[in-house]
Amino acid sequence: AAEGADFIKIMTTGLLDFEDHGRITGTPLSVEEVKEMVHIAHEEGFAVMSHTNGSYGVQAAVEAGVDSIEHGNYMDDETISMLADSESVWVPTLVTVRNLKGCGRFEDTILTSVIRTGAQNLKKAFEKKIHVAVGSDAGAYQVLHGQGVQDECRAFFDILGDTPEVRSWMEDGEKRIRTIFRHGSSNLIQE
Repeated sequence: AAEGADFIKIMTTGLLDFEDHGRITGTPLSVEEVKEMVHIAHEEGFAVMSHTNGSYGVQAAVEAGVDSIEHGNYMDDETISMLADSESVWVPTLVTVRNLKGCGRFEDTILTSVIRTGAQNLKKAFEKKIHVAVGSDAGAYQVLHGQGVQDECRAFFDILGDTPEVRSWMEDGEKRIRTIFRHGSSNLIQE
């Protein structure tokens, strides 16, 4: 805080296991652990972004009141509904997987399954008007700085279409997350 930081990023779950579709590596933090971290950060005026995957992880993060969910792969319908009822912003970072397809690092059949699931969840998020923002996880393998966000926007448009309604939804989420992370948790956008 003394250096001017407005937010912190926590990691509540592991990464996607590209050898086993649907599996998350490692053991997720408990709901109680996530709640305590978010409580402390918010008490100090920090917004909290959370690297989180899987239904359990996303539900724990939303229940804890994180300001943004980074990634959120493998959410089920119940979790998507829970996210829709929350103030958390979902940052899907679809390009972290989409940009891997065809590079030979991982099996394309598993990547295709992850990509398909991510596209389905983005469609559900749009239908439920979940707060969503574009982010790329720039620096991840095959996600280039300066190009990743453009790739992510293209992914959104490929999945949802490039319509005024989609653009407005994306812009609303962008405004929300910029306000949250520029000013910390004490200045959240009021609905």
